[in-house]
Amino acid sequence: MTAPSAAILVINAGSSSVRFAVHQAGAPLQALLYGKLDRIGAAGSTLSWHTTEGRTGNGRVEVPDLDQATSLLVEWLEAREEFAAVRGIGHRVVHGDGMQWEAERPLRCPTIHLNSRSTA
Repeated sequence: MTAPSAAILVINAGSSSVRFAVHQAGAPLQALLYGKLDRIGAAGSTLSWHTTEGRTGNGRVEVPDLDQATSLLVEWLEAREEFAAVRGIGHRVVHGDGMQWEAERPLRCPTIHLNSRSTA
């Protein structure tokens, strides 16, 4: 596979799973790689993934908490050819428990430097 010139990483983080996709930038978006890390903090955690070329993978991993899950996923993504072209990241954070947001309350998100190519 030849890496695209620009791609977007999309993350959907929940309390016990993280779904991810790398999309080739442009219209229409094309998913190059997608998958999930689930059962975070529980026995039997798995990392599964698929590519548009039909390659797949699934394996058990040890991720007792979100910090270790984040580290594992970032390291795994950085080793993927599809990740080399990532120029932007979008995310969706889901929080249950009936949490209510106030309009004047800003949402503060930490910045994660994924690799040495970061310029922020």
